[in-house]
Amino acid sequence: MSDMPTIVLATRNPGKTLEIRDLLSGFPVRIKNLDDFGPIPEVEEDGETFDDNAYIKASFAAKILGLPAMADDSGLVVEALGGAPGVYSARYAGEDASDEQRCAKLLNELKTKANRKAAFELSGESLRQYPSQFYKQGNGQEGKSRSSPQDARQMPADHHHQERVFEETVRKPHQTQ
Repeated sequence: MSDMPTIVLATRNPGKTLEIRDLLSGFPVRIKNLDDFGPIPEVEEDGETFDDNAYIKASFAAKILGLPAMADDSGLVVEALGGAPGVYSARYAGEDASDEQRCAKLLNELKTKANRKAAFELSGESLRQYPSQFYKQGNGQEGKSRSSPQDARQMPADHHHQERVFEETVRKPHQTQ
């Protein structure tokens, strides 16, 4: 077991870590997240796109730990709001807002909008120790926003899409420049 390579998930989310470990359980890899390495500073997700933020997180982890790293970034893109909340989805109603508060803010801003077209967008990045060598896979799902929190239920990260992205990244990598 000690001969297995380690892949770092550039996250502190234990639920995401468990899901990815389960997804990759048939592969000869050890999956760790940032909390497995002691104190590591937060990285600022200041990219303009989901791709940018996933790359920022994965490259940060790969650089400081010297191990292959995987990261994702995702959010809701609403056509009537000019693409908002987009890369700000997690901070849409404030840094410490709950899923319910983010959903309430979104629904409030959509009250007068007829166009409720929205998409969940996800970008995944997988990097080796050197940021010039990386594999990239993105995914998204289009739909319409609901009119009430009861209809929407909460809109946390769509882990089924994340699993598919990471599975495709590991099984069918596409090298990019």
